[in-house]
Amino acid sequence: VQVLRYSLASREFVRDIHSFLRERDAPPPGLADVFDEAQRAWDRDRVIEKHQGRFAASQPELLLRRVGRVVALLGEGQEIHAGEESGIGQWADGARDWDVVGPPHLAQHFRRYRSEELLNLTSSLRSHRASDLALWADLLLGGKLDEARRVVLEGYTMLASRNLDVLRDYARGREVRCGILASSKHRKLEVRVARHPYWHYGEWYEAPASDPRSSCRLELAVSEFGCQGLELELPILCWGPDLVWDGSRWVAKTGRPRKVRDPQRLRVNAYRVLLTRGRDGILVHVPPGLDSTWDALLAAGIRAVV
Repeated sequence: VQVLRYSLASREFVRDIHSFLRERDAPPPGLADVFDEAQRAWDRDRVIEKHQGRFAASQPELLLRRVGRVVALLGEGQEIHAGEESGIGQWADGARDWDVVGPPHLAQHFRRYRSEELLNLTSSLRSHRASDLALWADLLLGGKLDEARRVVLEGYTMLASRNLDVLRDYARGREVRCGILASSKHRKLEVRVARHPYWHYGEWYEAPASDPRSSCRLELAVSEFGCQGLELELPILCWGPDLVWDGSRWVAKTGRPRKVRDPQRLRVNAYRVLLTRGRDGILVHVPPGLDSTWDALLAAGIRAVV
């Protein structure tokens, strides 16, 4: 939201869903509301908790009560936080009395549904070089390292190092939009992570390297929450100890328990988001102590640099 507002120099056409639902005035009739990253909509329990009982329904249901047309853009497998785990199910519940048009593979979830293959957005517009990046990431995170290695990402840079400064120097030498990404659960990161939801994300993505808030300074990282739906030409992903390879599968180290049903799934989804933000390539920093994770990434086709 902050990035679009910064780019458009407007707060009128882009709003976060939480503010939109708090507004008393109904939107003008006849317009279609576009909900980007709609897989991140909150379920009923999360809404009650965060709005302190003011609302008692899921965000999809609350939104559909207010508007006449909704275009929901869902990234499947990208639910990354508490309250998001119901996925398409809560949209189906909220739209049970609506006419819904969507891709064929979601037809089973809705009562009144028309399938339209054009709405199955399977082609990446990020870059021709990244056309199979999502497939590669799915295979990697699914533990299919040999299959991931066989995915051809021609012209797409994939490098890893145990030394963050090596990757910084590489990125700075390419004169591209770069920046550091890291999991929100990475507690031992060498750089600070922007954690406040209303931080200067617009400047981070758009400002030149001369701006101290620019991503190209490679001094401040953003997490999966700050990069989902956005991209850089060459991100540096700092892999953390919150998702490690144990020799046969990925294991989430979740720390203190939260109100989530499947913390393993949320960690994997977070890294799916982080791994797929690059237009031209991705650089991965693996710190000391994560030797098995390092070996897994190399086995999946990432090339080591020192």
